[in-house]
Amino acid sequence: MAASLLTEIEMSSTKFNKSDLEEVALHLVEQFKMQVYSDTASEIKRANGEELVELWVEVQALRDENTHLRKCIKATNLARDDLKQYGRRMMLEISGLPDDTGDANENVEQKLLDKARDLKLQLNSCDIVRIHRLG
Repeated sequence: MAASLLTEIEMSSTKFNKSDLEEVALHLVEQFKMQVYSDTASEIKRANGEELVELWVEVQALRDENTHLRKCIKATNLARDDLKQYGRRMMLEISGLPDDTGDANENVEQKLLDKARDLKLQLNSCDIVRIHRLG
C-alpha cells in the first residue's frame, strides 16, 4: 500500500511540501498500527478460542467422571448398607428387662432365659451368640 502511494507521488508532477508528507506518513503509520492490532486481536481470539474449546472438553470430561463417581459412591453405599443389615440379621434388642442389681457382673443371659421361660418361650443358651446391656 505504501509503495503504491509513493509511486503515485513520484508519477504526479505535483510537488508536496513537508507537512503534506508528514500527514501522509502519519496516516500510513496509523493504518499500519490498526492492521497490526487487528491481526494481533484475530490471533489472540483464535488462540483463546482454541483454548476455550480445550477447556470445555476438559470440563465435560470432568463432569462425566463426576457423574460416574457419584453413581459408584451410591452403589457402594447401598452395598455397604446391605452388608450391615445382613450382619445384623441375628441381632435382637429386648427392652424392659429389669436391671435389679446394677451389678456390672450380672448374668444377663440367665435373666433373659428366665424371662423367656416365664413367658413360655423356647429359648436355650445355645440360641444366644452374644448378649449385653446397652447404655
